Amino acid sequence: MVSFSSNSTIDFPIGYNFWGTGAGTITSKVGAMSPNGGTFGTGAGTQPVKSTTIGAPLSLADAQNNSVAILPGQNVVKVLVYFTDGLMNAVQDKIYCKGSGGNPTDTTLLNYGGEDSPNTGVAFMDPTQANNVWTSFDPSSSAYFNYDGAGDRCRDISNNYVIKFTPQQPGNCQDGFAPPCKFSRANVTYEAQYRATQTAIAMRTETPIPTYIYTIGMGTGVDSGTQNFLAKLANDPDPKYPAGTYTPGQPSGEFFYIPSCSGGQLANCKTELNTAFQTIAAKVLLRLTQ
Repeated sequence: MVSFSSNSTIDFPIGYNFWGTGAGTITSKVGAMSPNGGTFGTGAGTQPVKSTTIGAPLSLADAQNNSVAILPGQNVVKVLVYFTDGLMNAVQDKIYCKGSGGNPTDTTLLNYGGEDSPNTGVAFMDPTQANNVWTSFDPSSSAYFNYDGAGDRCRDISNNYVIKFTPQQPGNCQDGFAPPCKFSRANVTYEAQYRATQTAIAMRTETPIPTYIYTIGMGTGVDSGTQNFLAKLANDPDPKYPAGTYTPGQPSGEFFYIPSCSGGQLANCKTELNTAFQTIAAKVLLRLTQ
């Protein structure tokens, strides 16, 4: 089990005989989760993961799956279930922030995420803490941002404030300008989804055993655009999703949308969640027995 908010953690490493209800079991870990913070839910994309313990969660989950030795004759299905209540809008990078006279290789691990609409800024977060936001960046003023808890301001090797990031995706930034991209909500969210998509493609095309991806979006924060994106991550073949969502030849997963889990909808929400997980379990069992 890998959880993610403003950072990510491996809460329960993969292994055999994981089921139980006592202290230290995956059941107790689920019960101890506290839903808050941002949505650092992306993958490492086309680059290596920046940290093997607090790195991009999709990549951490893939590494957990791949850490299990597959013995001769074992019948194995690799599965990832991605469960979220919001828009994936944060990424992780190593950025040089020490100013002139420093060593350019002395980079700082940073999480940064686009603020929720209608805000257009970007929050910079401590990757070692789930809810520690150092500062926010306002793209309209090209203001500086802090990169540590002491309030130090991020400056490049020429001692200029760092106001842009280097994207992985080719072409222009979401705002139409050539890279590097200014820290803005639109640019960072665009990059976060690109890295997640590339990570998902890599997982679905792993050899000799590819990964089946299932996604669950819960709550009103999962708007239609986010639903389409989660369907793309799962490679859901349902024709109701836009063209380009499904890639033939790669393992087909499924996206489940649970619209509301508050107030009078709570009982219905529990039923829908149970149905989603039972459906996923049945599909895994079917592939194991085919």
